[in-house]
Amino acid sequence: MKTMTRALAATAFATALATPAFAAPRLREFAGAGTGCDMQATDARLSGNTLVLSLFPMVVEAGPEIELSESRKACTMIIAITSPRQQVAIEAIDVSFDSHMAPGDIAEIGASAFIQGSGATHEFGDIRIQPEGRGTLTTKDLAWSPCGGGRALVLQLSDRISAPSGEFGTARFSPRQLRLKTRNCQ
Repeated sequence: MKTMTRALAATAFATALATPAFAAPRLREFAGAGTGCDMQATDARLSGNTLVLSLFPMVVEAGPEIELSESRKACTMIIAITSPRQQVAIEAIDVSFDSHMAPGDIAEIGASAFIQGSGATHEFGDIRIQPEGRGTLTTKDLAWSPCGGGRALVLQLSDRISAPSGEFGTARFSPRQLRLKTRNCQ
């Protein structure tokens, strides 16, 4: 009996040594839909803890004879990441943007994230779009995936413009990468 117990313990110990403590996160699914999504022009790849995106630019327009629906765009992305024995959250969204607007016109980017099937939404700050530049949307209130994955992270992006000047204005932004954070399962 002692020999069998020792053999089982030795096998369990050897298996624990052969299994890495944590495997790198893996992208299982990436999809999206909305008025601001062109998912055929989209590509995503996981590099360490960064999801690098080759995405559509979200373009909004406002001004004379422009439909109100053209001044607001949205895109909801489903991001399923597998990370054995870990939980994953979106910590930050790096974006680039440019605009052509009259003085006083305003364009903003917004984002929120949640775990598919949960009721809690986690807001990222808004960025006011300047003539051109880069920015980062961040949140301190992270939406953590279940342990190992299982449910997708849902990211909602929005782009909006208002043109009180009455002149034509346009703004465009592209999410470039999502910075992910991982932690041991809790």
